[in-house]
Amino acid sequence: MTFAGFPARAQATAIPNVFFADVMPRLARDPVALGVVLHAFRLLQAKRGFPRFLAAADFETDTAAMAFLSGCGADAAAIDVALRRCVELGVLLPLAVEAEGVATELFFLNAPADRRGLEMARAGAIDIGAVVRRSPVT
Repeated sequence: MTFAGFPARAQATAIPNVFFADVMPRLARDPVALGVVLHAFRLLQAKRGFPRFLAAADFETDTAAMAFLSGCGADAAAIDVALRRCVELGVLLPLAVEAEGVATELFFLNAPADRRGLEMARAGAIDIGAVVRRSPVT
């Protein structure tokens, strides 16, 4: 099936130009992580309020993200691996929280406003769950 083209007033996703020069080349051999980070930009931009963050479940419930993963021969389990890769590169910043007895890893974009939201959550100034202190992985 051929792509029909973009509509006249298509929604757009802002991606910083530095992504194309500094991050994208590092993901050239990891199409799943590349797709996850691109979808992260879109999903984060669609979020309202402060702070903006994502969890793996945001990708699992997004039909476009799951269609991409399926096209790569990957499944929802690949999201966690891809998110870890994005954290390793410094594109996404993780924060483990617990709310109502459920632990969740949240991911913030490594951008000024989102870093500020992450730090406010760590300091307890914003309630997004109790921050879970994890020991460093060796």
